[in-house]
Amino acid sequence: SIHFIHRLLAWIVLFWGGGLVFYASKKPHTYLFKEANYLGFALIVQFILGVATVMSGMNITIAALHQGGSFILLSVTVMLLLRAWQARAVD
Repeated sequence: SIHFIHRLLAWIVLFWGGGLVFYASKKPHTYLFKEANYLGFALIVQFILGVATVMSGMNITIAALHQGGSFILLSVTVMLLLRAWQARAVD
């Protein structure tokens, strides 16, 4: 069902994003460290909002925050990947 797929993808994104945060935080570029922290924070908040949405019985306010969090998470991920790509082009 769609709920199972959504939850499976949530775990995949959490682990993939966590790996990306770990990798980016080990780089010598300080701006990558900052963006990596943003991504880590966004991942944690999004995961908590997803769990809270399910636990609340799909409360519309929490569900809307979860939807907004997805936009923030995607934006921060793109920002981090762009900065990493720019750093690679300079090195």
